[in-house]
Amino acid sequence: MTPKNVESIESLGEGEDAEYHVDEALERMAEAILLLKLLETSSFFETLPIKNWEVAPADAQSKELDRLFIGHLIFFHLKTMSGQVFEIPCKIVKKNQFAEAATVTLGFGLFPRLTFINHSCFSNLHVSTAANGEVVARIVYPVKDNQELTISYGDIGWDFACECQACTENWPLAWDMNQDLELCCPSCTTPLPTEEVIDRVTTGNTCICPTCEHDQTQVLLELADEFLSTDNKLSSSTALFPIPKSYQKSYKLLFVSGRPEAAAHMMESFLTKFSSLFKMPSYPITLATTHLFNCYNFMHNNVFFDD
Repeated sequence: MTPKNVESIESLGEGEDAEYHVDEALERMAEAILLLKLLETSSFFETLPIKNWEVAPADAQSKELDRLFIGHLIFFHLKTMSGQVFEIPCKIVKKNQFAEAATVTLGFGLFPRLTFINHSCFSNLHVSTAANGEVVARIVYPVKDNQELTISYGDIGWDFACECQACTENWPLAWDMNQDLELCCPSCTTPLPTEEVIDRVTTGNTCICPTCEHDQTQVLLELADEFLSTDNKLSSSTALFPIPKSYQKSYKLLFVSGRPEAAAHMMESFLTKFSSLFKMPSYPITLATTHLFNCYNFMHNNVFFDD
């Protein structure tokens, strides 16, 4: 079997990446042959319940077809495994101190259906796996009609150029984001002068979008309650420091009280109400989304207490 044969049979790619694909395929093929030989030394094929339906089960040709079929399956899954494997983590909590919980890996699960979901660096789905083989994908914040559902493939190097919104618009990393509140109209995404808008709604005035005339007074009042101090003053002369009150409460519920479901419900409520009101990229939305991921991880993964 030559690299040219492999490239032709498996359609492994063209152009400058073809050599990489062929080399990787040959490596996976060698692994598949080794695993197939190990199966042959065991009693696997003698007890194989499914025989080729075109040839009599006792026929030597049938046994050879079984081996070729199993070998092809092994090769196929080895070749696609890197994109279908998801970590199965576990939380280790000492003396109920959830804030200091350590994460260990129990193993990895192969979930091919999840790979039909495309990647985004700011995904709207969170994937949780459990030791019992369950996998759950949850919508993190409201999605619009016909909007694509995406997951994050992680920080492993992938052989494609990401064209998600965060990459095409060159979003900064979370710790480099502007921490001022930047609002926009949830209906038409027109940027809004944050301090002026907050000042209007907190003094009893209405706020109507100058572009689409969308009345957003009520949602802005609720938002102001999340970010303003008790005396309705901005946390600084130029900006609101974007740590919503619901985030602080959710943090305490998760890491102090150990109640991830209640903490997740609080973050879900915040994102449902306000995610469309922030100009992206948004530090508050990124912060809330990350915290919601932590809540989901505690909810779905096994938690062991180490005294």
